[in-house]
Amino acid sequence: MARRWTPRFEDYPVADVFTGTPTPIEPQDDPGSPASPHVLDGWRAGPNFAGHHTVLLWGCGTECQRIVVVDAITGGVYIEPGPTSHGAEFRIDSARLIAAPREEIRADHGDRAPSWLYPRYYRWTGTELVQPTLPDGSER
Repeated sequence: MARRWTPRFEDYPVADVFTGTPTPIEPQDDPGSPASPHVLDGWRAGPNFAGHHTVLLWGCGTECQRIVVVDAITGGVYIEPGPTSHGAEFRIDSARLIAAPREEIRADHGDRAPSWLYPRYYRWTGTELVQPTLPDGSER
């Protein structure tokens, strides 16, 4: 039986880490906006993902979170199209992001998680989160 490949942070290294002051993003009045005051507070802390990006999570209902990626250099904002329910795992030195990491699912559901609840693995391209390609070239 073939072993399933799970992308590691080390598979998507980022060489340069931004250390300057992040470019401002415009605040908006909508509390669900990626530029709302609670998101801006997280953005001010500086990059935490893929060298010069900041990942922020904001609630969109019960067990619902949106993943927002802000570019510290341009101030650009990207909202991941599908929500997550159990946070995200990411690192400053890697372009890999896991939505709903296994540890978070296990902490909430033990070994009896619903079949629809599983981690989603992404690679940040610089403009969007995409699911990585398997070593054999097929899509995950």
